[in-house]
Amino acid sequence: MSSVLKVDTIQTTAGAAPNLVDMGFSTANTIIAAYYATSSTTSQSTTSSSFTNITGLSITMTPKLATSKILIQAVLAGETQGTHTDRGIRFAIYGGASGTTVKYYSEYDLYDSVDSSQRISKVPIAYIESASDTSARTYNIAYASTTTNSNATARINQYGEPSQMLVYEIGQ
Repeated sequence: MSSVLKVDTIQTTAGAAPNLVDMGFSTANTIIAAYYATSSTTSQSTTSSSFTNITGLSITMTPKLATSKILIQAVLAGETQGTHTDRGIRFAIYGGASGTTVKYYSEYDLYDSVDSSQRISKVPIAYIESASDTSARTYNIAYASTTTNSNATARINQYGEPSQMLVYEIGQ
């Protein structure tokens, strides 16, 4: 014998839509949501030490649970090139309601100190924070040269290699 239960709406006693915890499911150490972004293969370059967002690497998400952790990961196709003896590329993760609060910052992700060769690499970065609330937020990845000098170029996606970004909401 089989039974079928059909309902139009499930609500909490307060009248809200239930989340996983409300329905008795454990969310501990599970991925509740995953978001993905990839940059174009178009190259971006700068000789400035001011951060510039990488085109395409922006994710807006709304956590389902205030108790979750948010994990931001990226693999970035970076290059440093030029004759300046102290040059490199650095990355930052911005977040918050408008995506302008620095969450992660590195002084050097790729660095060359004395030669005039170029350095090309896939650079992994990661940052984790508590969701704290269920407000929408935006995460952006930005890059900059380590110095402002016309002979210290920082490039992203130079040889048709896109960069990728993942944002996970992880239940606690």
